[in-house]
Amino acid sequence: MLSPRAVLTSIFILGVASCLIVNGLDLLRFEAVDAATQAILRQEAKDDESRAARRSELERSAPLVSAFTHTLGVEGRARRDLALLNAALDGDATTEADLGALLATTPTSGRLWLDLALARWRRGAPLRETLSALQMSEVAQPHEAETMVERVIFALRIWELLPKDEQRQAITQLVELDGRFEPAALQRLQAVLAKKPPETKAALRDELAARGAAARPFVRTLGLQSP
Repeated sequence: MLSPRAVLTSIFILGVASCLIVNGLDLLRFEAVDAATQAILRQEAKDDESRAARRSELERSAPLVSAFTHTLGVEGRARRDLALLNAALDGDATTEADLGALLATTPTSGRLWLDLALARWRRGAPLRETLSALQMSEVAQPHEAETMVERVIFALRIWELLPKDEQRQAITQLVELDGRFEPAALQRLQAVLAKKPPETKAALRDELAARGAAARPFVRTLGLQSP
């Protein structure tokens, strides 16, 4: 027969295990919500009908994301997603205000700093403000793959405006990723590069060659192989 102490210990262990299981299920549910939210945010509305459909999806997503803003382990990402959803509904000024508030409590989130850089760029802020947020993203999370991918896509989109140091940093991250892109991200990156003029592509090839990466498979996938 178990002693009272053993019974209490068993109850405590079962309680902790139950909490961990519930939290694990919440994390899995959030990953699905987060993926769906990111897909909606990346959508481009080209006419009134698609804008209305996108807005409807944004409005449906907001309460789903809001439910995770106090969930251990994903609260920061959920608040970021909610800020971006609200910004998409209300405008870029809200984006910057909300992201600034989030960064005040989560200054080590590279993705939040990148989102701030994107918001400033969309607003047409001075380039130095956009680059300041981009650089903070690099400092906060230099090697987090998902953030690196988005940072590389953005940096290559505005490549011609970047200082040399930032151009080199973008190529360094591209080489470090070594082709580890999700299909949707790869398509976006290919679309960005396809619009670049020949001189920009030549400069990119030179930077890749300087790092000994010119012959890597991902270079051909991106259409940056030598002609």
